[in-house]
Amino acid sequence: MIKKRLTKAEKADRAEFAEREERTREMLKRMSDSAIALRSRDREFHGLEREFRYHQEDMLRDFNRSKDIHHPRDVGLAREQILRKFLVDTGLIPDRYAATSSSVRVASTTGHMSNELDLLFYDLNESISLMRRENAYSVLPVESTYGVIQVKSKVTRNDIREGLRNVASYKKLRRASSSEWTIYELCSKVVYGRVTTGLNEVAYCCYKGFPTQRAT
Repeated sequence: MIKKRLTKAEKADRAEFAEREERTREMLKRMSDSAIALRSRDREFHGLEREFRYHQEDMLRDFNRSKDIHHPRDVGLAREQILRKFLVDTGLIPDRYAATSSSVRVASTTGHMSNELDLLFYDLNESISLMRRENAYSVLPVESTYGVIQVKSKVTRNDIREGLRNVASYKKLRRASSSEWTIYELCSKVVYGRVTTGLNEVAYCCYKGFPTQRAT
C-alpha cells in the first residue's frame, strides 16, 4: 500500500492540532492537580477524579508500549484490550456487564447481522452465544447487548466512516420483545433467525427462560 504524501498545509494543520491537544492536556492536568491539592489529606478516598488520573496514567503507559507493535491489526487488538481493561477490570461498571474480548457480531431474530465490532457490552448473566469458534469469534443475540465502541488508533476520514458504519449496523438491528423469544427444533437443530416453512413464517430464537411455543 502506497502512503499518500502530506502537503505542507496538511502537515501544518497536524502540527497545530498536536500543539493544541498538548496545551489542552496540560491545562486539564493543572486543573486536576489543583483540585486534588485542595482536598483534605486526611481522607483515603479523594474522589473519582484522582482514580481516573491513575487509570489514565496506566492507559498511556500501555498505549506507548503498544507502539512497538508494527502490524496494524495487532496494534488495533492490543489497544482494544487496553480500553477493555480500563472499562471492565477497574471495577467501574457492575459485574453483570461484560465486554467482549474477541471478534464479535450481533444477530437479530430477523436474520440480520451487524458488522464486526471492536468492544461490545452485553449481559454476562443472561446472554448466550449463538455461535462460537474457540475464543476467536462469536455471535450474540442483540436482546442481551447494551452498546458498542469502535476503537481507532488513527482518526482519518476512512476510519471514521468505517467506525460509523459498524456502529450503525448494530444500532439498526431490531430487538424482539420477550413475547417474541421462541425456541424451536427443526431437523434436530436449534435455529436462530427467521425462516419460511410452507404458509407459516416462523421466528426462531435461542434463549433460556422462555417457554417453547409456535408463532403463527
